[in-house]
Amino acid sequence: MSRLDAVADPIRLRIVRHLAETRAATLPELAHAAGVHLNTARPHVQALEEAGVLTRESQAPHGRGRPAVDYMLAEGWTPPTTDFLGLAELLAAALLRLDADREELRAIGLE
Repeated sequence: MSRLDAVADPIRLRIVRHLAETRAATLPELAHAAGVHLNTARPHVQALEEAGVLTRESQAPHGRGRPAVDYMLAEGWTPPTTDFLGLAELLAAALLRLDADREELRAIGLE
């Protein structure tokens, strides 16, 4: 999956936008920012990580249990919504993801 395909999902795009504003966040924080349950956010974060959009960094241990993990945007990567070309690419990726046919594209004025 390409980076653009990865962020074409609305939940993933909300996660990426949140990280663009906050620099780093834990999985529960990303779930909250995306407006979804933690278990729903987990595979989306994993897909973004596999696509090279996100990186992870373990926090220093605090007491018992596993240390928390911070997620951040990959170095040098910014959301594709900062200019018109980025927005057009994101829209095209979203339409391909939805497998829109010619009739659907005509209905929304894109053909």
